[in-house]
Amino acid sequence: MDDEAVVLVNHQSTSDVPVVMSAIHNKSLVSGRVMWVMDDIFKYTNFGWISYVHGDFFIVQGKEARSDSLEKLESHINSMYKTTFKKWIILFPEGGFLRKRRFRSQEFAKKNQLPVLQHVTLPRVGALKVIIDNLTPQTTANKDSLTPQTTANGGSPGAQESQSNQKTLKWIIDMTVGYPGATPYNSHGMFVGYWPPRKVQIHYRVYPMSDVPTDREGLTNWMYKRYQEKEVFLQEFYTKSKPLDESDEEKRYMSRIERRDLEMDVIVASLCYLFHVCSFIFFWYYLYSPVFRILGFFLSFIF
Repeated sequence: MDDEAVVLVNHQSTSDVPVVMSAIHNKSLVSGRVMWVMDDIFKYTNFGWISYVHGDFFIVQGKEARSDSLEKLESHINSMYKTTFKKWIILFPEGGFLRKRRFRSQEFAKKNQLPVLQHVTLPRVGALKVIIDNLTPQTTANKDSLTPQTTANGGSPGAQESQSNQKTLKWIIDMTVGYPGATPYNSHGMFVGYWPPRKVQIHYRVYPMSDVPTDREGLTNWMYKRYQEKEVFLQEFYTKSKPLDESDEEKRYMSRIERRDLEMDVIVASLCYLFHVCSFIFFWYYLYSPVFRILGFFLSFIF
């Protein structure tokens, strides 16, 4: 599927990224045409430097930075996503790892009389709303204006841009990742071989944009419903070992595909592993280590 799409993934640990990468590796040409939206902290790692060159977006968390981050995301979509060959945008709507976000999400749910979730958290819709507003035809009533502007003739620059740029969001792909025993991997354990082999389950649901509300209230309710369904899938998987797809009784827009194992390419996996190790050593030993030594030298005169 090489159409423009947003992929929504539940977020449990640092292993989610390599798991998703492995899952989309064999998805036609799309594996090289993705734009990740990730936490700003990753910018300072070896992975983050590569992501920056790749054209991914780093979003800053927190109420104070939220508005500014969404404006920057809007600008990034217009300058990077629309002008390059990218097709899919991968987004973690929960805004952080499950173990870090669960308590605050449950408190918010209790306060607002929403379902209290255990295996996922209530998603945030700000980033998805910006993506939809900038990649789908919008009415004035439905579009949140982050940077209101008008042209000399009174028209909207966004409207003129949409005429010259045909890249339009067509699908929402909901991806649910389930780790056996509700125990997610971590990336370091994966790379050093700490974790024994286990089958991670990934379940997909695809929605055409025509079925997705674009106003903020409608989109929020739609997202909450999707994550409540994820909660049911994961609960059944963790407690009864029931495959994720068997808990999904929703009417399908696209026909279901047969459940299958993802075959890993040993050569590709080995090359990725080698690249990760080499980049990690280079990044920390030759870049950050000298900086820390210099800082330590000057701090020794103060303390």
